[in-house]
Amino acid sequence: MRFPVSPPSPPSSADAAEADTLAKLGFERLQVITAEIARQYNLGSLRGILVLNVRPYSTAAAAGIRRGQIITHVQGQAVEAIDAFRQAVEEEDLSAGVRLRVQVPGGPSRFVLVSLDT
Repeated sequence: MRFPVSPPSPPSSADAAEADTLAKLGFERLQVITAEIARQYNLGSLRGILVLNVRPYSTAAAAGIRRGQIITHVQGQAVEAIDAFRQAVEEEDLSAGVRLRVQVPGGPSRFVLVSLDT
């Protein structure tokens, strides 16, 4: 299954801190799963944030997050928008870690912990 590769939208100045935090974790490109994308890639009713690119050797990569996987929850709360994902991550103590639920399309979901060393 091939997912689109598009350049990330540059964050507004208000979103710069949140975008920087996601980048520090290793998330380089993310895409909201819209109804059109779900139909195009046969994802059914699966909703969340599609991972398009993870920086090699990053915290996210070390946690096993890969291109094509879908982040469905942050700390037990569903996320269906990149802004909601950013906000949920920013609200947590990243030195202690943030628990993400990651879904492999057509496969199982699992929980991963991503954190930043302070």
